Amino acid sequence: MRPAGWLLTAVLGVMLSHGSARGVEAMDLNSAPSAQLQELPGIGPKKAEAIIALRQKRPFSRVSQLLEVRGIGRKTLERLKPLVRVGSGSLELSGSAGESATPKAPLAVARSELAEAAR
Repeated sequence: MRPAGWLLTAVLGVMLSHGSARGVEAMDLNSAPSAQLQELPGIGPKKAEAIIALRQKRPFSRVSQLLEVRGIGRKTLERLKPLVRVGSGSLELSGSAGESATPKAPLAVARSELAEAAR
């Protein structure tokens, strides 16, 4: 991990919880090039190429599919979740059949924008 990687992740987490991440765009796992993937905490050239190889076999449908990449575990996934998305900004649902699903909004959606959309 880069020296300040954990700090960046912590700051983004705080920004998200306070709705001040306006303008920050989450990275699309299905279209990000290797260089962009390597900007993520804990992702170097080998993991970036492994992500690309996996998506070439079949595109990501959920962020949690990153767990299929060798070297990405639950801790890394939790750090990456606020920074990545699948698709063009659609909400991802967590949970499986029979469980209640909780939507996870992409970074670009601020609380004020959600309130406005609900009107």
